[in-house]
Amino acid sequence: EEHISVMWLPETSRDIDSVMDLVIGLILQRAFSQAETILRTLFARYPDDRRVLFNLGIILCEQGRLQEAREVLKRLTRTAPDFADGWNALGVALSREGKRKDASSAFQKSLGLDPENGCTLRNLGALMGRKDPQEALRYLKRAAKLLPSDQSAQYTYGKCLMDIGSLADADPVLKKA
Repeated sequence: EEHISVMWLPETSRDIDSVMDLVIGLILQRAFSQAETILRTLFARYPDDRRVLFNLGIILCEQGRLQEAREVLKRLTRTAPDFADGWNALGVALSREGKRKDASSAFQKSLGLDPENGCTLRNLGALMGRKDPQEALRYLKRAAKLLPSDQSAQYTYGKCLMDIGSLADADPVLKKA
């Protein structure tokens, strides 16, 4: 009495594209539970679709459901091993779980597939910056150049410059952030 079932079968790939556009809009609005409901429904029908796995993994990670996110993103990297953003997302989930070595490996795999992936460069640099700011600097500098309007990339690069004592160089970067 308090349950409604809806069945939807796409007729064309454009139908799935339009549903994914809806999901991405919901994610951007941080309407995670609505987006997750749609993605879980799509996952039941398309368990290896990289868009479904990627976005479901992102939602789970953003909600702090890290073990679930890791499992979904590992499935993604098995089904789409050439998808750099999937490896980056897995690295983020692993990093948030405190699995630094595994996170670093995932980020490195992402960079091996797409050396100019600014998000991966930013994430790897942020991970490395905790232990070795000098090593992190090379990743963060490239990330800041590739992502000039990304506040996180600019801030992390500026903070790393401060950490190594380059205060004069850090100042304009942090102002930009």
